[in-house]
Amino acid sequence: MNQCLVIAVTLACASPSLAQLCPGVGDCRKPHAEPGCVMPECCDLVCAENPLCCEFSWDQACADLALDLCEGINCPSIGACDATHATPGCDQFPCCDFVCAIDGWCCQVTWDEACAEEANRLCGVGACTIEIPMGAIEEFEPCYEHVNDGCNKALFASRAVQLGPVYAGKFATGAPRDTDWMAVTGAQAGSTLRLQVASEFPWEFQIVTGSCEGPLEVPFLAHGGPCGEAASFEVVVPSGEWYAVLTGGVETRTFRDAFTCDEVDPRAPPPKEPPEPSPYGLRYWFQLSQVVVADLNGDGRVDAADLSMLLNAWGSNDALADLNGNGWVDAADLSILLNAWTL
Repeated sequence: MNQCLVIAVTLACASPSLAQLCPGVGDCRKPHAEPGCVMPECCDLVCAENPLCCEFSWDQACADLALDLCEGINCPSIGACDATHATPGCDQFPCCDFVCAIDGWCCQVTWDEACAEEANRLCGVGACTIEIPMGAIEEFEPCYEHVNDGCNKALFASRAVQLGPVYAGKFATGAPRDTDWMAVTGAQAGSTLRLQVASEFPWEFQIVTGSCEGPLEVPFLAHGGPCGEAASFEVVVPSGEWYAVLTGGVETRTFRDAFTCDEVDPRAPPPKEPPEPSPYGLRYWFQLSQVVVADLNGDGRVDAADLSMLLNAWGSNDALADLNGNGWVDAADLSILLNAWTL
């Protein structure tokens, strides 16, 4: 006799595990005939409390447990992830879970325009590892210490950087939110700098003027990443005291959660469970350099490489090679380049 028939009532033979039944189908907060429910985290919580909810059916007792245990869990929920709606959460679990990990507002209050934009830009973008340029100067800031967080800490501290070298660092959220403040030396007010940034996470770069006591102003703000080629911008140096600040964020919000520090704090007890991994990597590099007239490739020199670029653009309206801004690359631009030649 088949033993499964004898003990079928206990579901002990060929029965799927509770973990395999989460997520199931049906609204967690409403009874339905099938076992399990559509929200993975809520389903796990309820079935841990009452295994029958994942063995037989999701009855009224299971729905009541969900209402009690799953407050604030809204993935998936009603409403498209790429559109705004008044209720928190959205209808695609991976995207909803990801956006809410970096922006808790979206699952606690409402799925607003910022949430929809974040879903459109970030959902489905995989993690990567960037290559840090050889010779880059490391930050040497353990991500659990936040030693260069500027005005985000009671005792102001920043990292001293110079024009030219490449600097590398790491971003992780926590208390306070990680913001790497850099005091830049060697830059004259009114001069133009070239900024290059590459990172494994969506980044936000600011030029901040003023003091921590206020007012603080941001005359330059840029966003980019994650991954891909290094982004390049031109920045005009402000007058007075100023800092370059790099942190994680997108145009709609800065990141305050979800980017877990991957270094062990020897002063803290080991966690009972490993933390959730960050949705992206934590590494970045950046470079600030003086813009040199006719330095077309941005290496700080005017030489044969720049001449080659100008000649390749000859006769066109290429904005980079049009050094005099007359809308045409010609002998006048060649003359400017030769006069700026680096000896």
